[in-house]
Amino acid sequence: MVAGGLIGLLLPGAQVWNKFLILLALLPFLGASDILLLRSRRPLSFWIRACGFELGTVFGMAGITRLLCDRMGVGALLGTS
Repeated sequence: MVAGGLIGLLLPGAQVWNKFLILLALLPFLGASDILLLRSRRPLSFWIRACGFELGTVFGMAGITRLLCDRMGVGALLGTS
């Protein structure tokens, strides 16, 4: 939640959306890397769901933070709005 809040505070809305879509496309690779790095016996589908949940939580919070900052007139600290 904190990471998502910081992402929403630092990046403009378009960049938050772009980063989310890039990571969403890489989700199967993130799941496979979890299996290889953690030497897990769980199936790939488990790790894809787990990574997807984390991705949705972080970027959901980033989107809410960015929306609130935009409504309050606070610009992104990095990049342009």
